[in-house]
Amino acid sequence: MDWKRVAQKNAFTFLKATQGSRYKDRWFARDFKTVSATSLMRAPYHFFDPKSTRDGAAQADHFIRTVRAAGYSGTKPGELPPVLDVESVWVKGKEVCPKALRAGQLDIFLKRVKSAFKVTPIVYTRASFVNDCMAGKGQAFKGYPLWLARYGSGAREPQSVPGAGPWTFWQYTESERVPGVPGPKNTAGTADRNVYRGTLAQLRAMANLGSTSTPPRPGTSWPTVKPGQRSVDVTTVQLLLTARGHATKADGVFGPGTVAKVKAFQKAQRLTADGVVGPSTWSRLVTTVKTGSKGTAVKALQHQLTANGHTIIADGVYGSATTTKVKAFQKAQHLTADGIAGPSTWAALVSR
Repeated sequence: MDWKRVAQKNAFTFLKATQGSRYKDRWFARDFKTVSATSLMRAPYHFFDPKSTRDGAAQADHFIRTVRAAGYSGTKPGELPPVLDVESVWVKGKEVCPKALRAGQLDIFLKRVKSAFKVTPIVYTRASFVNDCMAGKGQAFKGYPLWLARYGSGAREPQSVPGAGPWTFWQYTESERVPGVPGPKNTAGTADRNVYRGTLAQLRAMANLGSTSTPPRPGTSWPTVKPGQRSVDVTTVQLLLTARGHATKADGVFGPGTVAKVKAFQKAQRLTADGVVGPSTWSRLVTTVKTGSKGTAVKALQHQLTANGHTIIADGVYGSATTTKVKAFQKAQHLTADGIAGPSTWAALVSR
């Protein structure tokens, strides 16, 4: 691995450290040391591989010893929270549910690791795994940032984990060519690729690299919403247009009528009137709302809160329930939990 080259076009990486209660990845210590000398934000992960229904603590202790020996503390600049990988295991060439997997083991592992490193671990899994192997009971992962896998789905995001919520990291492919990863005949090899839901400032804060108080930089978080799309972001655009005096039907469909309204808004704001809602248009379109506010902008906020797993009735009234949901979302995104939906909170909401 040429980690310096990998760091040129990537922001973060996760490295496998351990599996079960005995296995250590033979490259982990060397790679972690090398990665730590680059700009890459990084964290180790443990593949949960139970051999009995009571080895959760043993697996946690094995992981903690291994990563500490490699220099990981969880609090150094550039270090992301440690990761627990919970998925199918291979038996005789087939992926199967771990027979000895129990929710109690996972709870023990996560609490032990959290206590050791004084940081909330990340959980890597899939909604399908939770449904198939844990009877849909994902409550064991509630309160932990989720790293979910869904490949080959284009813009379709991973399904939320039952009882735990939506993703913070999304592993969207296992076969993207990454310069710095060795491939055949001196070509770039393939690797898993992931995206973080949030701003670069928020990711850096998670990695002990500074505050999230600065506004998101244009292009780092705002999505691009185009004609032809159907989504909650389209509904949000439509409701915000109405709040800005360009009444638009909030049907979630970016059709000709919405295009015309977007262009009219862009023209009034002296922006390029292309009908596409990108970073510049978003930054003019969103409006700060807080306790006591009423109207379509509040309704847009409530739709986005629900889409992010913080379910709330979209009644257009910013009451105590909405304030509570906003604070919970801000806390989960490592923003200042003041209950006020300003630009940074809007950016985090729509950048799912």
